[in-house]
Amino acid sequence: MPPRIEGTPGRLGVNPGTVEKRPPSKGLKRSRRRKAGPRPLNVKDGFERVGDARVKAALDQVPGMRALRLETLSPRAIELGALSATETVRRLRAGELTAVEVVQAAIDRARAGEHLGLVDHPLYERALAQAKELDRVGDFSAPFAGVPIVIKANVRLEGVPTTYGSRAMPDTPAAESAEHVRDLLALGVVPILVSTSSEFGFNGATEPVGALPARNPRDPSRTAGGSSGGTAVAVSAGIVPFGHGTDGGGSIRIPASLTGLLGMKPSRRRLPLLDHAEKLPVLINTPGLLARDAKDLSTAMRLLDRGAASGLAPLGDVDAPLNRKLKVAYYVDPVGRTADPEVREATLRMVEKLKAHGHEVEAIAPPYTQGFETDFLAVYRLVAWAVKRSLSKDPKADASKLEPFSHGLADRNLFQVGLARLWSAPRLNGVHTRRVDAVFEKYDLLLNPTVRRVAPKVGELSPARPYDEMIDNLMDVVAYTPLQNVSGSPAISVPAGDSRAGLPIGVQFSAARGNDGLLLQLARQLMPD
Repeated sequence: MPPRIEGTPGRLGVNPGTVEKRPPSKGLKRSRRRKAGPRPLNVKDGFERVGDARVKAALDQVPGMRALRLETLSPRAIELGALSATETVRRLRAGELTAVEVVQAAIDRARAGEHLGLVDHPLYERALAQAKELDRVGDFSAPFAGVPIVIKANVRLEGVPTTYGSRAMPDTPAAESAEHVRDLLALGVVPILVSTSSEFGFNGATEPVGALPARNPRDPSRTAGGSSGGTAVAVSAGIVPFGHGTDGGGSIRIPASLTGLLGMKPSRRRLPLLDHAEKLPVLINTPGLLARDAKDLSTAMRLLDRGAASGLAPLGDVDAPLNRKLKVAYYVDPVGRTADPEVREATLRMVEKLKAHGHEVEAIAPPYTQGFETDFLAVYRLVAWAVKRSLSKDPKADASKLEPFSHGLADRNLFQVGLARLWSAPRLNGVHTRRVDAVFEKYDLLLNPTVRRVAPKVGELSPARPYDEMIDNLMDVVAYTPLQNVSGSPAISVPAGDSRAGLPIGVQFSAARGNDGLLLQLARQLMPD
């Protein structure tokens, strides 16, 4: 497939060794003629000799920004990359910033980060047009009016092909946005791009065959995780303050952990379900958010909350201080595996941090058995089989273009499909969910690592590898996270420090279904403004 040109269907960065080059848009040229602005930073001179302390402070605050091609950016674009969404809105309303300035700076950072493999479909001209209209009207009353974000490639966004991260999908623009995307857009955010996803969310790394892998801004030799890898890159690299993701087995929490972010998978039906979710025998997939700032995350989740319509208690005042002691259970090693020593250390440090805040913490055995992994994988393979079957029947799609790992995951005979439906799915909805629910009869929260190890090297989870070579590596990465997808419980990955090599490590907190607010309040307590 040829390199992607803005305004035409396709994927960005087909040649893994290059980044697509596009001329600046006409709007960008006009903007530069009208206001030249500060010159790009010469990183070879060093920030100290440049003398811009604010730039250095921004890079220290958001270390992932150092992975961008900083020599292409102005100091102002770097400074704005460190702002939270909350602070961006404050400055826009105060007239200290314009929407065009904020969005153009985000686009510049996105262009400076395209080599990190985050772009499925650029929306640069569309975003600038929206920003210009905001400035013209002057109405910044929407909660996040003018804040740049990214939308993951596996959901419908009006006017943009929904690729699901796959070359097998047709390049047909979506007629309308998905329901939860419409809710997000109603907050006033400005999508600057559609972010990359692993193919149909099947992989714990975002490394599409024939395109650029999503590289970890904290160490570009490492994966950013998946399947919401492109969004994790965008947020971790300071391109946007928060972004959209989806989670069917850890696809928000895993990349959040690997890139040093907060990643929230809400309770099932807290947000509208994804397309086709009701057809699945287990409702494992839900939309959510990745963010750098706990206040941004809690505010956005409160505004997006649709839980009352599904019988869930409203999130309420998630910005209120957590003023009671919690009873927290924790475990470190997943069933059948052992946590990396540095992950163990980070988890135990979090235990001590919780105790320092006055919470009661108690070690327990993992609330599942080896049979959980077997049953979850059976249903996951059933989903892959259904996707491949659907693509085979779609005259506009090309199932032969599925990646080798996806083909292997989907290869099932009718007996195996029937067994997954009649045995594994009922067990996941039944006995496995009851084991999780039982934890929250005694404890407020459950703590465990988010991922068993630090970010793997790019290529370790490549979907170009056959299924048999990949599956154990994948299950190793997702050892902790699918449990909450099955039970419908809310879960959040919270940064817990870095490894000795400087790689982020996250821990996961989960709660009883409906208790999302407690997780957001705890995140605010652990990551104060």
